[in-house]
Amino acid sequence: MPYRIHLYGTQHGARVSSHRFKKLKWECQEIRQLSRNNRHLRKHILAQWEAFVATQLPAAKNLDSLALRDHAPQILQAIAKDLMTPQTSKAQHEKSLGRAPKVPGTPDTAAQIHAVIRARGGFNINQLVAEYRALRASVLRLWMDDFELVAADLDDLMRFNEAIDQAVAESVDYFNTEVEQSRNLLLGMLGHDLRSPLQAIQMTASYLATLNAGETVDSVKQDGRSSDNHLGRLAGMIVGRS
Repeated sequence: MPYRIHLYGTQHGARVSSHRFKKLKWECQEIRQLSRNNRHLRKHILAQWEAFVATQLPAAKNLDSLALRDHAPQILQAIAKDLMTPQTSKAQHEKSLGRAPKVPGTPDTAAQIHAVIRARGGFNINQLVAEYRALRASVLRLWMDDFELVAADLDDLMRFNEAIDQAVAESVDYFNTEVEQSRNLLLGMLGHDLRSPLQAIQMTASYLATLNAGETVDSVKQDGRSSDNHLGRLAGMIVGRS
């Protein structure tokens, strides 16, 4: 039997309740209005994000609008989705500590990808965290200005802050990992590049040691050996850290 809207009147459902129809129409209008408001608020929040990031110099000096925002739209979308997802008190507590569970094999989150891009773009950890601080302040300010808070909103506010905390934890973790990997790569390359000149210095010092060319050469030889030993220790430390 095909699905029918609940009807009133005759046994065969001759007419739809006018009251129900008007209520349904009103609810649809409310949903459309809410959607338009959300789009407006989202544009406003992203504009404030962009304006703030533009002040994070020198890293943001040459970034265009798209690069300034980076994954901000996806981060906002993830937070909105999180607010609409039921969760237990335990899950809520874990998220507030930045320990939201992640299913193995799932792709990186927008916050994690954003952190890697910021690290590669020359941002420091303080600038990264400041983005989320500005985002939190922007959303809460709009929330307070545009809506009359009721008791039910307090739970949403708490969950919003927990979602921000989780995003910060994910970003900081990936940012530090990216910086450490880049540092190790640079130190490894530098350490290996030092090997050739060190060998040349060592060979020269050894050759001078076989000559009987007087005090001047002996002094140069001694300085060469000292520099060689110092650079050798430095190279060893660099390679050891890579």
